[in-house]
Amino acid sequence: MVRESAARVALAEGVLLGARTYPFNPVLEAERASRDDGQERTSDREIALSQEIEIAGQRGKRVASASAAAEAARAAFDRSRQELATRVASAFATVLRARELATLAAFEREVAAELAAFEQRRLDAGAGTLIDLNVTRAAEGRAERRVALARADEAAARAALAEVLALPVAELPFVAGTLPDAWPAPPALAELERLALDRRSDLLALRSEVEAATARIRLERSLATPNLVIGVAKGREADREDLDTLRAGFTIPLFQRNQGGIATARADEGVLSARLASAELAVRREVAAAWSRAEATSRALAVFRQTVAGTLEESLDLVQRGLAAGKLRGSEVLVFRRELIDSRRELIEAAADAWLAQIELGLATGATPVPPTSDLPRSSETSR
Repeated sequence: MVRESAARVALAEGVLLGARTYPFNPVLEAERASRDDGQERTSDREIALSQEIEIAGQRGKRVASASAAAEAARAAFDRSRQELATRVASAFATVLRARELATLAAFEREVAAELAAFEQRRLDAGAGTLIDLNVTRAAEGRAERRVALARADEAAARAALAEVLALPVAELPFVAGTLPDAWPAPPALAELERLALDRRSDLLALRSEVEAATARIRLERSLATPNLVIGVAKGREADREDLDTLRAGFTIPLFQRNQGGIATARADEGVLSARLASAELAVRREVAAAWSRAEATSRALAVFRQTVAGTLEESLDLVQRGLAAGKLRGSEVLVFRRELIDSRRELIEAAADAWLAQIELGLATGATPVPPTSDLPRSSETSR
């Protein structure tokens, strides 16, 4: 998508270069004619130079239309870069979530294995029961399955990130970082809507396209005015008389007054104006939806951080002590362990959801940061 947008910018720059170039070259003509009056043979010779001239300002209107179209292409290119940056950021956050979930699954498997081993020792000592041992072994098996699935999810997330970065999965470096603990509440919805309508590159592109279409209407109207053709000629008639000629002329717009071009340009402007109005409504909806999700997920993450007190290791250590002291049975420990680990798993999901919602809100409002890069090259002609 980014490469296609860059190619469209190059195409628009080429059209602009063509619009700034005068469209008509001078015409040089030479004529020679022979005369024969029955008594002698003579010849007429003439060389003429003519130039077609636009007299209704068509070149300036052509440049205005092409300039607006080039600005639209550049704005669309900026939007495609923001969309790519959003895909990269989302894929990055997804990898971190998958990695933390895989780490949690591995930890859960270790805890389940320790509990199963403990119950085996209790049964061997005559203090435990076979049912407690079977329950803990079943829990160990489920934990092993979750580890396999979590690792597969992590591999899939890394493959998705590698695809966005256009890298083979084997060449994708280690993804460093952690999921953020909290996000600030987003600004007011009305403010974000105003910012989005002002700065979203896709809206800027559509506005430039409407501007280009309006300029094309003016251009098509001016094309109804015929061009003036002027020229000078110098010749010799019958090998005896020199003849200097000044020529001027234009087409009489009797039938063709560019009616079709004007009607097409008007219709094109109407289509683009309707598309712009629809896009502005869609932007308002996107911002509202992204704002609601960002606000809800950031608030949910803050609540989770407050309610999931202490580290998972500390909480499970307390449960293990209760088991060792005989205050808890193995089946009770399984319930506590499942609740604690599920809570931590949901905390990881909440942190990832909040991050992804912030990324989505940035794209919806047009605030997605992109890596710095030099502008697309412009020729000296098109940069004037």
